[in-house]
Amino acid sequence: MQQFFQFVSNHLILWSVLIFVLLALVIEELRGKLNAAPTLTAQELAILLNREEVALIDIRTNDAFRKEHIISSINNINSSKPEEFSKQLQSKKKQHIVLIDNMGTTTSALAKKLLADGFTKVSTLKDGIAAWKKAGMPTVTK
Repeated sequence: MQQFFQFVSNHLILWSVLIFVLLALVIEELRGKLNAAPTLTAQELAILLNREEVALIDIRTNDAFRKEHIISSINNINSSKPEEFSKQLQSKKKQHIVLIDNMGTTTSALAKKLLADGFTKVSTLKDGIAAWKKAGMPTVTK
């Protein structure tokens, strides 16, 4: 044990950097969990679709949407301007809104914006439509 303390005292800068990095990682993880909308797996979304009215908002490009999308999802919402995004969804404010993208990487910022604008039921599809297809869930073409 004495050797450990001697090692730490001899490499104080290295240990300080390690502790700083670990604290930064923990803080970032906690901040992400506290501020983010819940994510749903493909199976959880399928169950939710059978239990309540859900607004599926597909934020992928029009071409990707036409190629395939989840049944009853819509794609005519402009997600490139977050300030207009929530205005376009006002009519669906009382519904549970689930945001869908390709891989689950771009929906969290829009979900945070909706939550900040007073939407109460907002989720994202974990790993996007790729996870939906991988789970063997149905898609349709337009």
